[in-house]
Amino acid sequence: MLRSRFQSMPSAFNACLIPPEKSEASRSSGFRAALSSKFEQIPIALDMAKDSDGKYRELQKRIHADVYMICAVKECYASFMSIIKYLVDGKRESEVVDGIFSKVKDCIENDSLHELKLSHLPVLCNKFIELIKLLMTNKKDDRGQVIILFQDMLEVVTRDIMEEELPG
Repeated sequence: MLRSRFQSMPSAFNACLIPPEKSEASRSSGFRAALSSKFEQIPIALDMAKDSDGKYRELQKRIHADVYMICAVKECYASFMSIIKYLVDGKRESEVVDGIFSKVKDCIENDSLHELKLSHLPVLCNKFIELIKLLMTNKKDDRGQVIILFQDMLEVVTRDIMEEELPG
């Protein structure tokens, strides 16, 4: 019974995303196109952030103008946060990571992205991609490299993206 509920999920998504007068073939292709279009927006958003040069209102306006882009950015950030929080081990390390995510959340909620140097996001993204590739190979020998990548990411965030000291 549980399996049958999950098998019906794609059609439930299609029903919400595509008007009912479309054929079944166009529904499934529309669903795939909507998902792929959304995730193709991440490199574009990163380029926009890199080129923002302190013009954060304009950057925010451009990102929010495209529904797929804003969804992709939100999903990417949520996935990034979940993965990092899951991987971080240790009380002090968790406090530092929580402090970083709290600062970013405050900047988003208070409409103060100008406090962050978003032009350095592509560097952070590249480090994160390297981390994911290492994690996917799942080799014990890569543990040292994973730690170095975490440290590099922390340095990019604290030195390049954030302008003030971290809380905690």
